[in-house]
Amino acid sequence: MDELICSLEQLTYNMIQELEASDYSELSAFVEQRQFLVDAITELSHTNALSHQDIERLREVVKADDLIEKKMIFLKQEASDWLNQRQNSKVQRGAYENSFYGESILMDYKK
Repeated sequence: MDELICSLEQLTYNMIQELEASDYSELSAFVEQRQFLVDAITELSHTNALSHQDIERLREVVKADDLIEKKMIFLKQEASDWLNQRQNSKVQRGAYENSFYGESILMDYKK
């Protein structure tokens, strides 16, 4: 149990240190690894009772969730803004690239 909690602490604190430079793929890998550890701790806690010290260590790890969640929300908003900008540029490009060529007439007058 102690090894799992130690791994969870190490994984979480490493992520916090690298949080500013982290991108979506790194956060996604972190969440998958963290979920594996949390599932293992949960499974072991059914057979072995958690000590008061273990509970306090887990509470400290959970305190980091706010920082990680803020970074995830920031990345989500950034991706949403990029998609909106891309959609707007498609609309603007579509307005200029309409099929007016077949309907236009060019007349050249010689004097």
